[in-house]
Amino acid sequence: MVLPFLQPILLSAMCLSKNLLAQAGELKLPPMLVKVKTPDLPLHLAGDTRRDDLTWNIVAAKEGLVAKGVDAENQLRAFVVSEDKMKEAFALLKQLVS
Repeated sequence: MVLPFLQPILLSAMCLSKNLLAQAGELKLPPMLVKVKTPDLPLHLAGDTRRDDLTWNIVAAKEGLVAKGVDAENQLRAFVVSEDKMKEAFALLKQLVS
């Protein structure tokens, strides 16, 4: 299982600092992008890619791969993009239902 770790650390530290200063702070973790930086196949992914109930729409092209996992209500729950298609990751992240 691949999980993000830098963004949760930053958000947790910001929440902790507010609480230490006696300000109300609640930790809310949004859907986060995981970047796998390998020379042969760089990937960006987000959501719960391990869910068994997702239907995957996979488009593979010379420029890279876009795989979208949707649930029974056709809501985007996970995605994986590779190579030149990684520039689509932030737009997909905004569509992701947590």
